[in-house]
Amino acid sequence: MECFYVTEQGVGGPFVAIATEGIGKDGSKAVKVQSADDVTEGGHEAQDWDSQFFIRLPYQLPAGTQYKVSFDYKADKAGGFDTQAHANPGQYIHWAFCGSGNFTTEWQTFEAEGAVPAECDGSSAQKTFQTIAFNLAKNRVATEFVFDNVKFFVPKDIVSSLTKNPDENPVPYPDGIKNVMNEMNAEGIFNLNGQKIQKTQKGLYIINGKKVVIK
Repeated sequence: MECFYVTEQGVGGPFVAIATEGIGKDGSKAVKVQSADDVTEGGHEAQDWDSQFFIRLPYQLPAGTQYKVSFDYKADKAGGFDTQAHANPGQYIHWAFCGSGNFTTEWQTFEAEGAVPAECDGSSAQKTFQTIAFNLAKNRVATEFVFDNVKFFVPKDIVSSLTKNPDENPVPYPDGIKNVMNEMNAEGIFNLNGQKIQKTQKGLYIINGKKVVIK
């Protein structure tokens, strides 16, 4: 699960994604991402990247590396997405990676192959490609997106030459949230410090192992 991250408008991120039971293509766990309506808050004009899904790879891939990627996806409303190349989640490198697509309310399979863009030339740590970012807020309406069965391939004969990512989490956890996320089936209400509480106010909580925003 620590390969997948999300950013949601009004919630922030990137955060490690939470797997939700029963929403996958075959009724298994899958990752969902919630976008918001097209609202301007505090002078911030809504952007396509306000809500994003990230696939962080276990290796750093230099420019020119051949790859294949596939996943199953759907949403509760129609909408498009495009992709970017990032270093760690949220560290933008290039505006394009593996193309774009369109969500419907039915399951589809996305497949793409190509080479890591030349802009990811590795001339600095920031430019070493590690993460695909999916921009999900293009339709400007509150939408629930679901991703399942994510697969990413590179040629087997180059793996030994690749730089492996460090084991530590690439984006900071709010204090204690990692322990809560690791207990996916834990019952109860937790704040972002990992403390169990009896009632909620406005804010972000982990309720019965799921991330919930109380408005």
